[in-house]
This record gives sequence, structure tokens and C-alpha cells, in this order.
Amino acid sequence: MSFKEVAVQGYQRNRNNAGIANSENSKSNKQQYYNSGVSTSIQEESEIQESLQWGDPKQREEEIVGFQEKQVDYSSPIEVKNLYISLPQQKIKHLAISQKSAVAITENNMVIRWKFENGYDTYESMSLPEKVSGLSLGGKLANVGGKIGGKIIPFKRFKKYQNDKEVERQKRRIIDRVYMDRVGQHCIITNNTGYTYYLNHNSSQVKPLPKLKRIILKSVMFDDRQAYKTLLDDKTFLFGSENNSIYQCKLEYNEKDGQFYETVPQLLISIHDEKPKFITDIKILHNKFGARKGEVQTIVLASTNSQIYFFCKSAKELLTFDQLFKEYDNVQSMLYTMPTPASHLSFTDLCYEYDSKLRRRCRSYIYTNGNYLQYYKFPEKEGVEEIDDNFFRTVNYFNYGKEIQTSDHKAELKVKDMPLGVGITLYHYIILHSDSVSVLSQITQQVVFHENLTKLGKIYGMVNDMENKCYWIYGESKIVRLFIKNEFEQSWRIYLELKNYEKAYQLCRKTESEFIPTISLQYGNQLFDQQKYKDAARIYLESSLGFEEVFVKFQGIDIRVQEGLAEYIQLFLLKNERVLQEFQIRVLTNWLADFYIHKVTILNQRVYGAKNKIPAPNEISKDSLILDMKESYEVLKRFMDKYQKYLIEDLIYELMSSYGQLELCLNYALQKENYQMVIGNYIHSERYSEAIQVMRNMPNCTEFAYKYSDILMKKETKQFIDLLKNSIQKFEPSRIMRSLMEIEKETPQFEEGFQFIKYCINERKLREQIVHNIYIFYLSEHKDKNLFTEYMIETEKKILNGKQQREYFDMNFAFNLAKAHNFVRATISLLAMKKLFEEAVQIAIENNMIDVAIEYAQLSEQIVIYESQKTWMKIIEHMMKTEQNGPQKIEKIFNVMEQCAYIKIEDLIPYFDNNMPLSLFKGKIEESVRSYQEDIVGLKNEINYKNEKLEELKGELSKQNGKYMRISEKSTCYICSEFLLNNDFITFPCDHHVHKKCAIQYIQSKQLYTAEEIQEIISLTERIAMLRRNVRSYDPNQVKKCIEFYTQVYRSFNQTNNSKEDQIYKYVINYESDIVKLKQFNKQLDDLICKECPLCGPIHASLAFQNYEKDNSWTIE
Repeated sequence: MSFKEVAVQGYQRNRNNAGIANSENSKSNKQQYYNSGVSTSIQEESEIQESLQWGDPKQREEEIVGFQEKQVDYSSPIEVKNLYISLPQQKIKHLAISQKSAVAITENNMVIRWKFENGYDTYESMSLPEKVSGLSLGGKLANVGGKIGGKIIPFKRFKKYQNDKEVERQKRRIIDRVYMDRVGQHCIITNNTGYTYYLNHNSSQVKPLPKLKRIILKSVMFDDRQAYKTLLDDKTFLFGSENNSIYQCKLEYNEKDGQFYETVPQLLISIHDEKPKFITDIKILHNKFGARKGEVQTIVLASTNSQIYFFCKSAKELLTFDQLFKEYDNVQSMLYTMPTPASHLSFTDLCYEYDSKLRRRCRSYIYTNGNYLQYYKFPEKEGVEEIDDNFFRTVNYFNYGKEIQTSDHKAELKVKDMPLGVGITLYHYIILHSDSVSVLSQITQQVVFHENLTKLGKIYGMVNDMENKCYWIYGESKIVRLFIKNEFEQSWRIYLELKNYEKAYQLCRKTESEFIPTISLQYGNQLFDQQKYKDAARIYLESSLGFEEVFVKFQGIDIRVQEGLAEYIQLFLLKNERVLQEFQIRVLTNWLADFYIHKVTILNQRVYGAKNKIPAPNEISKDSLILDMKESYEVLKRFMDKYQKYLIEDLIYELMSSYGQLELCLNYALQKENYQMVIGNYIHSERYSEAIQVMRNMPNCTEFAYKYSDILMKKETKQFIDLLKNSIQKFEPSRIMRSLMEIEKETPQFEEGFQFIKYCINERKLREQIVHNIYIFYLSEHKDKNLFTEYMIETEKKILNGKQQREYFDMNFAFNLAKAHNFVRATISLLAMKKLFEEAVQIAIENNMIDVAIEYAQLSEQIVIYESQKTWMKIIEHMMKTEQNGPQKIEKIFNVMEQCAYIKIEDLIPYFDNNMPLSLFKGKIEESVRSYQEDIVGLKNEINYKNEKLEELKGELSKQNGKYMRISEKSTCYICSEFLLNNDFITFPCDHHVHKKCAIQYIQSKQLYTAEEIQEIISLTERIAMLRRNVRSYDPNQVKKCIEFYTQVYRSFNQTNNSKEDQIYKYVINYESDIVKLKQFNKQLDDLICKECPLCGPIHASLAFQNYEKDNSWTIE
């Protein structure tokens, strides 16, 4: 079958499979080539006429026959255009292309330059300089003898010398190669005799580079990794020499004369290998896609006539060539490809791809030395594949092709004749022959275009014009350009013909082709047939199939088919959620929920060995199933989080229950904030910790904490207490504290409960009686038995010192706890809190706690003297009975007696044994007699003083006879301006009336008295307030209850039988004692504040002068 027939059949299959009908009549004067859906043509009519004249007319006629009436559905991707450029009447040997210009060298050693800004119609012709390194390259030959080296040379020898010099001069003028940087600012011209020249874009003069003299440059590559900032930037370039070495040199700008000068070349590396003759080409590139993430890889590719050497290194910043080549100290450390049989030449080319931001990256690299076509494809994504040793050692080959089609694979790989150049694009590669050019598809590796180029004469080579995305093919006197257009479109059509729908789809997506729906349909069907249902679902979303068609296609009981349908529906929702109606979204989301729950159930059954509804494949391990199950749970959770507003709550509960998915049901209930269901289920299934965790995440969990406090406090004490501390700002103690009574004693939970009660009292400042009752209960049951007693003693001190008004616990409950645990000292403190000091002393005496008895006997001095004396006598009487007779006993009794001012030696004598020697009491008796004598003297003096004062008072009264003071009911206090009769008041002779309370505050604020007097006023005020509270507590209605209560308490701890009348007597005595003290303290306070008027008295008047001190800093003139 001929090449054209294969192409036509491929074209027809392409139309049938892809469903693409885009007809266009082909012109009769076009030459067309087809292969696997790819067509080629020469577009411009003038160019077509010239190209049709090339080659055999019969062959052209055969190729055109039958193509006149064919319909072409897309334009030709490949075309050859004549370059209408003004050429000199000289043959072109070598050509270089850049952004700004093209430079060629001719056989006559002329340099021709076309600046693109001036168009192709004009060019510059430049010759080489006449002198190189001070030696003349021109001039006439001498025809007479002369001196050489100081010697006279005969004419014949001198003639021969001048001929040799002329030959050398001619060799120096023969130039072979020209190289340019990417922009076209710099151009280097070389030859094979070791002379190198330089041409700048802004200059028309070729100048020699003397520092490169004697070095034969076989290849040059400029460092274009960084763009120009200005046209005067220094430029670095690498070059390969004839001796297989790579050098680095820099062109530096000199501001004085405005010229560029080369630096001394720096040797980077030498390749000591017998096979390569010289380095034929150097490529420099940097890539992010072949390096580790966040790094840039610098690569230098040096090719010889037998193999390729790779130098590469990754770094976070762009490397210098010194840093790169430092890693390769010898040829063994270099990366190189498998060598091939050496030839005279080798050719390479790079293909770059540009993104939407016009950033380029290297895509592929091709090399040949006349044996094979080797190529490398660089990674497409950053950080996916790293370019390393293994990457470069993996060699790929392209088929060689011209017009020959063969089934022999090795023959296809073997290059038939040495090409003049090779090129590579994204999806094609090019082979330039001595008489023609062939373009081959990388996909099929078959010839898709072939053009006869005999019209160019002798062909010299091909140059890649990356800026214009074409190749310049140049011969002796003509230049043409080869364009390859629409590679993406044509390539996906080829993939489609080859039924490689995946590649076709990827290319369509890349070009955003209008045929994506059609290609997606083909690709989706292929994936569906391969049972890749989820992948097929994603592709069907972009296809021309409607929702109903896809839904019907995926109907089946296989879980994998249903997975594909679920994938399609979910993507369909994401794509069309804004345009779908709410009821449609509800239907789809509830169907998806049903599927996901069903899938999770099946995976759960497979993992845990339940009866499978759908058997699991044997090759799937249990670990894989567990991972799938976890992933399915996560998918379901994310789905329900996103679409919970569309899900029907009752339906979801029913589905989950029917599938036995209790955990899913609880998670969904959490989403819907159905906390009662979740917490109740956790409590019922004894998952207390999870119930607490749910309550912790609730906005308000107070009621749930109350409801389940009994069981949670008992089962998860620490977690529940943390919940109460951190999640409930204010709670009702009566609903929480009772749960603490459920905790078992002598367990870690009991200690947690104890600490919580302390926290409530100390941190939360709770004063409710139930809190403090439970606290003292925990104190009584604690392993440290002293805690209860210590707490009672501390509370007693606070109450007696006035820091705390009352106890916060129930006194009856406290007495019962103390009695049950025999806490005697705590009982004494409880009695003291109720001012029952005599009973406290009695219990202390009964338990032989003399020090405690003395302490409370001292406190009993606050009651009437008779009761205090009676209390002290009980202590001494107990000591008399319990202590052994002797001097020590007497000494201890005397020490106790000294602590009480109401007991004298004569009170104790009746209690001593008659056998006691009187000498032991002699000292105390004498001391008592002296005390009586001193008291008598003091009383006499006091009587005399009072008589004197009485006489003075009588005199004053006689003077005041007939005087009086009238207080109106509308009189007001001079300090607060309130009615005077509302409170206790004081009237001074100066006619100032003030409230007693106001006078005290005024004296304190004005500091009218000394600090000691003010402190005494404060102390008296506090005592009066306390006594008034005590007096008010004697409510006649409560007398009977109080008497019964104290009688019961006292009898529970005292075995002596006291009559009820005796107890009432004590109660009355206490009441009278408080009344007497209240009157006494009131009198003392009145004496202090009424000694003079605070508003106009002498002390107040002195305040007017206390701030005026002598100051000599000012004078009155």
C-alpha cells in the first residue's frame, strides 16, 4: 500500500471516529502529504510554483493525481517558505540566527549581516581586519632581497619566505563558523587555524580577539540563562576547543572607548578520551522541572562525534560555571551516554516550551553523529522527577526516515546517510539531508512531510529560530524556512487515530479545543470498557453525554460501577450547583448519601469478617481494605459537612439505622446538633468519656451536666470535673454537689472530688450551705484526719476575729460528723463559734486538754465576771484532782491563776489539801495582801478626786441655772444636712447639732485627734456593732428554740446532768453581759467624741494655722 493510500485511510478513520466534519476545498496547485491524519502543504502561491518545479515531474504528477477532489478538514501543519531576502553574489557557508539579526559567512570570507529591524532587503557586508596581533595581513610582495632576523637573505630565499607568508595570510582569512547569543548583541566568528573575531550588534567592524589566539574554537555557546538588563552588560560564553577542552570567557564592556574586550579564557575541564576528536556542540540550560522542589538545576551538554557529556547540579540559586564544573574533576566523574561509533560530525538541537507567561523550559534534546537519533525528554512537572545519573544514562531512539517505509525496527533506527542537521519540536523531529528535508512525527515516528531542496544548490545546514518558531535551511545561494504549526491540534488527531484517547484528551485540554466533548466521549467510553469507572465519570462530565444518559450507563449492582456514578454526580453538583434547583440538589445529595453509607457498610463487613454482600477480591489485603474504609468514612464526612442543609434528617437516620451504622448516625446527629440523641446513646453504651467530649464541644452543656452528673461524676470523675471547671461558668450547686456523694471513699476519684469542692469554695467563692456541708463531709472522710479539725479551728478564728460573720455549713450536720468520728477538738471549736465557752472549756477539761481549756477560759472573759471566774475555777479544780501533790503542782496552779485577774489566792485555799505546808502559799498570800492595800489606796484617791470634781460640777451647774437648749423636729445635722432626729445625735453648747455617726466620720477624715485616739474610736465602733448584733440575736420568739438546741448539744458531749433552769440562767447571764458591755463601750465612745465640738472646738481652730509655716522666700514691700 502506497504512502498516500495509508494517509487517506487514516484521514477517513479520523473523521469516522472523532465525528469531526470540517471540510475545506484543497487547491489544485498544492502538494499534499498525509500520514495518520497529518497533512502538509506549501501555502503561498508563488512559493508553491517554485517548489512544484523541484524533483521528477512524473512523480509530482502521480502524487497530485486523486487529491484534487478530496475534502481536507484542517489546515496543513508543516510548510516551507522561501525567504525573500537580499543575498550577496556569494555562496553561504554558515549561518547564525538571533532575535535581532542573522549573520552569515561566505566562501569569500565575507561577513554578511541582516538586521531584522531594517527588513530583509538590506544587508551589511564586512571583511576581516587586515592585522591580527600586530601582523599585517595585506600589502604588496617585495621583489628584492632583504633582512630576516638580522641576516641578509638572497633574493630567491626571500621570495620563498614571502610566498609562505602569503599562504599563511590566506589561511588566517579563511573563516568557517559563526555563533550568536540569543538576543543578537554579540557574534563570534572562528576558523580552523586558531584565530577568532568578534562583531557587536551596534558596530560594523569585525575585530580580532587576540587573547583567544592559537585556540581553535569548535563550538561556542553564550550564557543566556539571565536576560539582558542593558545592552552593555558583560557576556559570558563557553567554547569547546579542538583538544576536547571546555573554556570559559567573558566579553567585558570598556566605557572609555565603548568597545567590548575578551578576558583571558579559563579552562573548566578537559576530556581526555581517545575516541572523540573535538567538542562539536555545547548547550547551556537551567530548569526547575528536573531539580528538587525549590531549587534550580544548571545543565551543560557537551557533544562530541561519538557521545554526549552531561554536567548538572541543583542549587537554590543560579550556579556559576566554576561551581558547576568543580564537581567534575575527571572524565570518570562525568555523566555521559553510551558511546556510538565515531564519525566526523555530530548535530544536536533543543526544544523549548512556553507557558502562558512566556516562560520557557527545556522540553527535549536530540543528538546524532550519523549512526542513531538519540533523544531525551525532560520532566514536565517540578519536583516529580529529578535529573540525575540514571536519567542521562537512559537512552531513547527515534526512527530514521526519509521516504522509505520499512517494518524492520533496527533498520528504522539506523541512519541511512549522514544528515546535515537535526531539529526537534514538541511533537515532531526534523532530519536535513543533502538534498531534502524530512519531518517525522514523534508519536508514530513516521515521515509526515518530505520536501526536495535541490533548488537550494549545495545545502550547508539548518538553524533553529526559537523566536519565530521555525528552522532556517540555507544552501549556497538560497534560504528557506520550515514552519510547523498547530502541533497540538494535529497531534491529538493522530492520537485519536491511534485510539490513544488519553493523550488526545490531554492535548485537547491543553489547547482548549472545541472538540473536547467529542474526545471526552471517546476517552470516557474507553475507560468505562476498561472498568475504570471513577476515571470515566470524571471524563464524562466534559463529554457531550447528558446527565440521564450517563446515569443509565452506570446502572448496575457492582459497587465499582456505583462508585463511578457517585463520582459523576458529585462532580456534576460541583459544576452545576448554582443553576440547579433546590429539589434537584436534594434528590442527588440524598442518593449520594445512601451510596456512601452503603459503601462504608460493605467495606466494614469485609474488614471485620461479616457476611459479604459483595465478595471482596482475593488479591486485596485486609490493610488495603482498612485504608479504603477509613478513606470512605472521610469522604462521607466531608460530603455530609458540605451538603448537610440539603439532606433530609429523618431519611438519613433511617438509612444509617437500616445499614447498622450507629457511629455514622451519631456523627450526623452531631452535625445536626441533636445532642440529646448522641449523649444519651453514649451514656447508655457506657461511653462516658465520649459523652463528656460532646458536652465539652457544645455551646451550652449545663442542663446535660445536671442531668447526667450522678453517673458521670462516679465513672469519669476527672473529665467531668474538668468539664464543670472549663465549660460551665455558673452552675447551681444543689444540682451538681449531690453527685459528689456517689463517689466511693478511698479511691482516686474521691480525691478528685475533694479538690473540686475546694476549687468551688476558694476559686468560685460559693457560699451555699450544701457546698460547705459536702466539703466538711469530705474533710471528715479524708485519709488525713486532721483536715476536719484544722478547718473548724480556722473557721472559728475567722468568726471570733470578725473576718467572717458566720459559718457557712449546717451546725447540726457538723456536730453529728464530729461526734461520729470523735473529733473532740473540732467539737470545742464548734461550741466556741456559738460563744459556748463554758461548755467548750468543760469538754476540754474532760479530755484533759488543759491548754485548750485555758485558751477558751480567756475568751470567756467577754461574758460576765461571775461566769468567767466559775470557768477558771473548774480548770483549777480539775488540776487539783489530776495533778500530783508537790511544789510543781502548786507552781502550775499559780501560773493558771496569774492568767485570770478574777481569781485570788484566797479563792484557791479551800481546794488545797489540809496537809499542804503553808509555806508554799506564803509568797502568794503576801502578794495578795499588798495588792489589796494598793487597791485601797487607789480607791481612796479616786474618791477624793471624784469629790473634787463633784464640787466643780456643782459650781458649773449653779452658773447654768436658768439656761436651756431647744431642739426642733426640723433641725438638721450640720455635717450631712439630714434630719437630726433620724439617728443618734449630739448637741454641743455651741449650738452645733451633729449625728453621732457623722461626728465619727468627720473626726476620722479631718484627723482631728491623735492616731491612737482615732484607732480607739474605730475599735470601739466595731465592738459596739458586734455587741448590737449579739443583742439583736436574742429574739424573744427564738429563746425557747435556742435553749433547747444548746441544751441538746451540750448534753451530747457532757455526761453531767444539768437542769434546764441552769441552762436558761446561763443564757440570761450572757444576754445581760452583752448589755453591760454595750453600755460601757458606748460611754467610752461618747467620752472621746464629745469632749469638744468637732466643728468649732480648739482642735478644729488650730487646723487653720497648721499649713502656714515660716517662709523667707517672699517679702512684702
